[in-house]
This record gives sequence, C-alpha cells and structure tokens, in this order.
Amino acid sequence: MRVDIYAETNAKAMKAMDRWCMYLIACETSKGLATIGGYVRTSGTYNGAILETINRALIRLKTGSEAHLHTANKTILDMIEYQVDDMAERGFRRKDGEPVKNRSEWESYWKLTRQILIIPEHGNHTFASWMSRELFKYETDLAKEADKTGGIK
Repeated sequence: MRVDIYAETNAKAMKAMDRWCMYLIACETSKGLATIGGYVRTSGTYNGAILETINRALIRLKTGSEAHLHTANKTILDMIEYQVDDMAERGFRRKDGEPVKNRSEWESYWKLTRQILIIPEHGNHTFASWMSRELFKYETDLAKEADKTGGIK
C-alpha cells in the first residue's frame, strides 16, 4: 500500500535548538483520503529533527508499505536516496571512521525501513503551508496553556 509521509518543523535554522515538528501520514482508501499525524518536540539540528520526525511516522507503518517521503529538507532526502546504504555498511560511520551525525536516528531509520519501500520526493509538497500554520497554532496554544498553569505539561 502506498502512503505519503510529510514532515515539517517550526524552525529551519541548521543550528541545534529546541523545535516542534509535525508529521502527517496520508493514504487513499476505499472511503477516500485517510490521514493520521503527530507532533514531535525535540532539541537538535534541523537535519536531526526532520529525521527523528520521519522515524516517528515510520514506526506507525506496516511492513510492505511503499512510503513516499516529503520534506523541505533536501539534505535528508539526498542522504536517504544516495548515502544511507553506504553509511549502514560502514556501521553508521563516516569514511574517516568517526560516527555520522545523528547516528542513533540513522540506525533507527535503517531498522524501520528494512521491510518498507522508501521513495524520497523532492520539491514542495501539498501540506507544507498547512503544517507550518498548524505548528504555529500548536506552539501558541501550548504557550497560552503554560501561562495559565505555570508550565508546559
């Protein structure tokens, strides 16, 4: 079954920082388009945050799925398309022997995708603007709740 995974974050700065991310999984069913999603709170780089978000979505898929990955993060899509197999063969180490950045997330990605066909989809995607607005609203709602209760739950 084909599914589309969309991943976005509230901050695309490359530096390590606290971020909110969101994934959306969509597939066509006999009753029409079905979607499910989730929010991910993380601290790290843009690449690490998107990879973690993709992994959270992949956990929800069934073996034998065909997953089309959509994100504005070209680096992650390129690494999935051209480098992840080589990284895995080297034990998720660079050619100089040092561990790759976001090693644990890459190892998780590798394990999660052994029984799933992954197809990176480059370019803008249908849900990008909507997801960005949802992340903003989600953060705003959490901030309001924190003001009322004295902290984020």
